[in-house]
Amino acid sequence: VMGTHGRRAFGRWLLGSVTEHMLRKVPTPIITVSHIETDEPTSSLSGGRILYTTDLSTASIAGIEFAYDLAKRFGAELFVLHVMLPLRWEYGSTFIPLDISKNHDRLHADLAKQLELAVPEAARSDPRVHWDAGEGLPHEVILDYAELKNANLIVINLHGKSWIDRALLGSTAERVVRGAHRPVLSLPVIGT
Repeated sequence: VMGTHGRRAFGRWLLGSVTEHMLRKVPTPIITVSHIETDEPTSSLSGGRILYTTDLSTASIAGIEFAYDLAKRFGAELFVLHVMLPLRWEYGSTFIPLDISKNHDRLHADLAKQLELAVPEAARSDPRVHWDAGEGLPHEVILDYAELKNANLIVINLHGKSWIDRALLGSTAERVVRGAHRPVLSLPVIGT
């Protein structure tokens, strides 16, 4: 369990050298805590809500199973969320299409079906397990969804990216860790 620096503006783009190094290098799950107000009551994971985010990769399928096991152990609800990048981008009052696909609804339906199939079979019949698909910038949708569902914990996979990718863009996981107002459990993916 590690704290991150609750900095403002540019400082938030940097997690802090120790935390950043640990998230990128350590092969064990890490819980990061930041931006939590001290006057907020501490919420318990027992009987609470867990949000697991997935990109539907092979590694994230194992992560869904991990999150489901965690939810069962704590008697918590599990929300599994997949975020699709937007097919069009809003710039002021103008929409700029990013994809000329006319099958937007079909694409959403296909992703929803993939997401349902990614959830372990036993979990699909569990009334405390829910899955949903969103559209937008992944880190923003994840953070908004966590607030909407009042999640006690966000669980996310760390994927290997080159240092240059992370320096310029930051991974979705790192952006979620930076902006979360609740604990984030980061699961490493070895060999990616």
